[in-house]
Amino acid sequence: MRLSADELSRFGEAVGAALTAPVVIGLSGEMGAGKTTLVQAICHGLGARALATSPTYALVHHSAARTTPATWASTT
Repeated sequence: MRLSADELSRFGEAVGAALTAPVVIGLSGEMGAGKTTLVQAICHGLGARALATSPTYALVHHSAARTTPATWASTT
């Protein structure tokens, strides 16, 4: 399935709004595939105020969200 950037953002926000802790989501894809865009949207849906950044060069990021922290990491 291919989504536009807007569709991906709407999808990610809906996923984030529906999540309840604890949850682990694994993402894999080529550079530029939209992983960071999806993570940003999920974090926004969770209620995070800060913009999620790509973990490509920093291995772990953390942000406060609704009732649980959002943490994302890079495996590369």
